[in-house]
Amino acid sequence: MILPDETKQFLSEQFHISVTHNPEMAYPYTLSDYVDPAKRKEILETQSSLLDNPPAIVVGSLFAKRFSVFVTAAMISVSLYDFKLPIVPSSIHFNIIRQAQFTYRINESDLKPLIYKRLSERDRLVSSFLQDLIVQVEKILDAVSLYTGCKTSIMWSLVWHQVLNYYLRVKTRYSNELSYDKVNVLLHDEKHLYESSIIPSQYKRLTPFKYADNGTFYLRKHCCLAFKLSTGHDYCETCPRLTESEREKLLKA
Repeated sequence: MILPDETKQFLSEQFHISVTHNPEMAYPYTLSDYVDPAKRKEILETQSSLLDNPPAIVVGSLFAKRFSVFVTAAMISVSLYDFKLPIVPSSIHFNIIRQAQFTYRINESDLKPLIYKRLSERDRLVSSFLQDLIVQVEKILDAVSLYTGCKTSIMWSLVWHQVLNYYLRVKTRYSNELSYDKVNVLLHDEKHLYESSIIPSQYKRLTPFKYADNGTFYLRKHCCLAFKLSTGHDYCETCPRLTESEREKLLKA
């Protein structure tokens, strides 16, 4: 499958994903390395050092927050562009950059189109992809939880918050830039995610916070613990630890 340049740019700018034909040496790891005990230790120690060595549980929670960006890209690519990113961990290459964030590389030949004629058929395909995605993500979260002590339920909460918050963001802030058909499919997929029994209901009970015209986001159910970093990181605007007045003050800063 060949992606248009504008779609590649979207993945790069929004999710730090490079789509290419050729392997690049700048991406030394694959997500499957997290399942290998020796490689997992090396990677998480690297992430920890980039965060100035906070408690291991902080490394775990911030891993989930960073990794949620790729999970979001996987779902939003289906909704906006009708293609599936590769989700097998060994096919997803990454590098670790500042603040233990990730940049990714995927091979263009690993992209698969979502082919359907009716929305009911599309729902089955999306459900199948979602189920496969959860299986693969679960392997990685379990491995990181084992090393850091961060509960998988908290990591999943951070992941699904990011996914659902991105759908809300596109719907409320950028829908006027999309075609009528794309908006309809996006809304349909968002509804499908909320109604799907594949995602436990506790991860979908999110509180919206409206802060400006067309400005709404969901509050997290769990703190990502970034405030524990010695780098002076403040609370995030979506943090459940903030009061309403503290959140409004942060947004105006």
